[in-house]
Amino acid sequence: MVRFREDRWDLGLRGLRVGSVEERGGEVRVAVAAPPFVLELSKDCLLSKGTPRAPGAAPLALRDAADVLRTLVGTKVLVSVAFPSGHLRLVFGDGRHITAPGRYDPDGGPADWALESPDGVLIRSVGGEVESTGGAG
Repeated sequence: MVRFREDRWDLGLRGLRVGSVEERGGEVRVAVAAPPFVLELSKDCLLSKGTPRAPGAAPLALRDAADVLRTLVGTKVLVSVAFPSGHLRLVFGDGRHITAPGRYDPDGGPADWALESPDGVLIRSVGGEVESTGGAG
């Protein structure tokens, strides 16, 4: 499922649809269906229409994230990649992007995130350090 390719991990979510978004404690969980993969975002991320540098791109505080991210339910994932710096990028079929900063982000430092399957964590970034675990190549 998760595969390292040259300079990044392909998270293997392409073609799957967002099934649900929920809040759990201080985290937001984005579930991608079939089979259920869950992406946990535990720090502010950026939601934008178009690239993260597009006009109108703005940080999405976790306290507001669940409501905004719920509008992605049913949307197809086109791109799901993570970089060794901890930077995470998801691109959806409606043109929106979710970006979680990596350790070289000048504005806020790295976000913590994890991609889980029913069997456990596949890949995660903590403090900008990426660990690929079970099921990740």
